[in-house]
Amino acid sequence: MPVEAKNGKNTKPLEVVKLHSVSIPIYRHTNIISQRDRQGKIMYGPPGADGKPKVLVKYQSDIYTLAYYEGSKRVRLKFSELEKARSMAKDTTTKIANGETEALKLKGDDSAMQKLREWKTEADLTLGAHLLDSTLHHLVAA
Repeated sequence: MPVEAKNGKNTKPLEVVKLHSVSIPIYRHTNIISQRDRQGKIMYGPPGADGKPKVLVKYQSDIYTLAYYEGSKRVRLKFSELEKARSMAKDTTTKIANGETEALKLKGDDSAMQKLREWKTEADLTLGAHLLDSTLHHLVAA
């Protein structure tokens, strides 16, 4: 059974591109462009069964959206063709699986690193960050 959001729309991905432990979902939704009058106002047709006027549709097409994270930042890319979305999803899963993104890198100016320095001022955090980074890279490559 498809998962539905509060607004009643289907939130289940059309498909999921996977490589090792990396998964990128591809969502499909409909892009609707409404008809507008000369002043740019949306045009409405007769009321529907619910009594509300219906928007007149000028153009309608499917849009495919990839959704994934690069570090803590959510990335959403939209495509008009499913094959282009699949191709980008495959490329992106490969890059993430190979550790080619910034997601696994620790930087000296990160707030977590700063908090650790404040807590234990004599600690050599550079070595720990390097060991953690190389361990994560090794695990992702395995």
